[in-house]
Amino acid sequence: LVVHLPHFSLLEPGWIPVVQNAKKQYLAEYATIIPCRAHVFAVGVELCRCASGLDLSAFSDAYDWSLNVSAVDLSRQPHRVLTEPFPVFQFVLGDPSTLRPIDRKDIPVKVLADGTLHGFVYYYELFLTESISVTNSGASSTPSSQALFYVDPCPVKQGSTEMVSVSHNKARITFRVGAGPRLTRLHFL
Repeated sequence: LVVHLPHFSLLEPGWIPVVQNAKKQYLAEYATIIPCRAHVFAVGVELCRCASGLDLSAFSDAYDWSLNVSAVDLSRQPHRVLTEPFPVFQFVLGDPSTLRPIDRKDIPVKVLADGTLHGFVYYYELFLTESISVTNSGASSTPSSQALFYVDPCPVKQGSTEMVSVSHNKARITFRVGAGPRLTRLHFL
């Protein structure tokens, strides 16, 4: 089974249910699935909002924050990396335990620089075989978009560790800074 996964957010095309259904109804037990696995990584970023030399950051809360995932090309979007890159999820297409309907975990993330955390850019590495992989990371030589998940802007301090809650529901990956219940603002575009 060859699964085509061109979407910048990895899960949004709904490939987990497709693979699960194919394995259950159509594939032999020894069938090969390509790609065989996907590793998802993320990094916390501060987005730079400048136009013609004017700093528009004070207006960003009013127009840009959304609960949706957006495509972003970090090679073209002005930004500052505020956290270390960190592993988010690993999906092994032949292993049902990694394709649970809902998964959530808290990850301690080290902050590299002072700033305002605006969101998390996440990207993936697809393993076509155990030794051949492709990625949509900003370091890739092939131009591609990564996924940007906005969070409520929050200040972070260099050297601190932020707890980041990550989850997926087979269709999207979400991020939240901090542990425990938190009220989220409604975002309008």
